[in-house]
Amino acid sequence: MASRGHIAVLALLLAACAGANQEKKSTGELVTLSAWLPGKYETGAQGITLNIIKVYAPRIGKNVFYAEESATDNHERIMSQRLFSFLVEEQHGAIIETVYTFTEPPRWREGVANKELFTVTMADDVHSVRGCQLLWVKTKELFSGVRSAGCRDTSSTTTAKAWLTEDALTLGTIEYKKIE
Repeated sequence: MASRGHIAVLALLLAACAGANQEKKSTGELVTLSAWLPGKYETGAQGITLNIIKVYAPRIGKNVFYAEESATDNHERIMSQRLFSFLVEEQHGAIIETVYTFTEPPRWREGVANKELFTVTMADDVHSVRGCQLLWVKTKELFSGVRSAGCRDTSSTTTAKAWLTEDALTLGTIEYKKIE
């Protein structure tokens, strides 16, 4: 007969294995999300183009993307620039996205054409709204992101909900179709 100590150890091992399996699953899903996200998107009637590229910004994170919105008819007219940083939160195995805006946006204007620019990005170059990460979950052929419950931001800096498929991205109420 197993002692209570052995049962407790076994229960802890099973819980650790379950957590490791969830983290492994979420890490695989992050690989998929990282493959689907980059590209050139357009909104159609709204006249917005969104370019998203993977960048190397080691001081920000391992899975970082530069996103630049511009007018479809004039790519020199940039409407927003952001960094998206994704990580797997180990305790729950969730994919968490932090959205960063730039302290000096003009400095990063050439980001789509010159992604090496981001290798020098420092924490002082960007800021995020504390407590306003997106929590991503994959279901079949769709990732859905929901802003963390503690977020009190009412500006357009953060998005309350998002969806990603291989050929489309929805941020809030704006739907982008991937064209490249």
